[in-house]
Amino acid sequence: MRKYFLLGAVALMISSTANASNQATFNVYSEVNVVSEVECISDLNFGKIQIKDNGENTNGEASVTITYDNHYTASENVVAITGDITSAKCPPSTGYWVLPTEPIQLSNDVTLTLATCSISQFEICGTINIPEGIASSTSPKSIFGTVTVTTFGN
Repeated sequence: MRKYFLLGAVALMISSTANASNQATFNVYSEVNVVSEVECISDLNFGKIQIKDNGENTNGEASVTITYDNHYTASENVVAITGDITSAKCPPSTGYWVLPTEPIQLSNDVTLTLATCSISQFEICGTINIPEGIASSTSPKSIFGTVTVTTFGN
């Protein structure tokens, strides 16, 4: 019996080794660019956002968009915005900047989507999407994060 077990184990090892002769081939591509860091002279600031109570002493879902020249639009759940509201001003030393295209995760599950509001003024604008229930009348939440912007070319 032991002889048959060993013979069977050897047969399995040989058959699995025989099946391991497959190959795969693929190409690799890349493009390399020289980038420069950009010193921004102002931050993207959405001010203090007051949002309607959703009936449970917390906020409902809301969004705020900063547009050209520090103007803004807000969703219907936003009651008021106070304080400084500014687009980010990031003049590149040479070339042009490229913004991330995917939403950026900020603190407290808030997301930020960036947009160019003025190429000639080097203004970067954006929209923040605030999820339901992150703040209450007794516990306001701060929203913060860091975004990296790079420039390409001359």
